[in-house]
Amino acid sequence: MKDVFQGVLLFVALTFVAMRSEADDLSGRLASLFTNQQAEYIDYESVSSSHAQEYGDLRYLVMDFAYQSATEDQRQGAVHAICSKLLKDIGLVTELSHRGFNMVSVSFDRESQYDCL
Repeated sequence: MKDVFQGVLLFVALTFVAMRSEADDLSGRLASLFTNQQAEYIDYESVSSSHAQEYGDLRYLVMDFAYQSATEDQRQGAVHAICSKLLKDIGLVTELSHRGFNMVSVSFDRESQYDCL
């Protein structure tokens, strides 16, 4: 009986987590912010990084975009446009801070990312 109860409890917990991740309001908010951009918003990822003890843990919001640029200058221009648009949304920046994000980055592929703040 105990195993059945634990199984049901685990199922309910996993269902709640799955529903919560599907209804991620931050991803939706970012998607709506970045409509009509050169680069297409895909999703975001939360990444934690431990630095020297005086800085503690840093939490990054890495926004993934699809963008095929011909030159590095074009890519830098897209990063500037994305970061500028995000930084102008004071409510979103405040929300990210409340969620514990210390840094925001833009990524076009797995090999590189560009920091906004």
